[in-house]
Amino acid sequence: MSQAGSSRKWGTATSEDTTGGHTVIFRYVQDTVQDATRLSQPMLFRLVWRYESDTGMPTIEARERMDELEDALALALEADGFASLVLVSTGERRREWTYYAGPNEDFMSRLNRGLSSHPRFPIEIFISEEPDWETLNDFKRRVAS
Repeated sequence: MSQAGSSRKWGTATSEDTTGGHTVIFRYVQDTVQDATRLSQPMLFRLVWRYESDTGMPTIEARERMDELEDALALALEADGFASLVLVSTGERRREWTYYAGPNEDFMSRLNRGLSSHPRFPIEIFISEEPDWETLNDFKRRVAS
């Protein structure tokens, strides 16, 4: 696990895919989010890294590269409170990082600057507006049930 967000309280959960029998591991922020943070971070960014695997989990080499990406993201996006990493899932041939952040243009600019000194990472980025942080709240409700 990356050192990003080490002052936050993280929880873990697992889920098993009923069709393939593979496990998905989730790491999520358990802390209550301050209203000021929610207001300043109304955008949801999902970064998805797809990989090949018979087990559904990444190889050691792929996992090390994923950790390198997460560390670079922490420096580029989280260091000054611009963005919050709230959920990471690994399994079923993909790792997904879920961030809440400020404006889309600022996020992409920070992301590009922060990754410019690294070899290209095979990620897709999905963006939506989510001022109430429904994705994180829904996830936490499902884990608590």
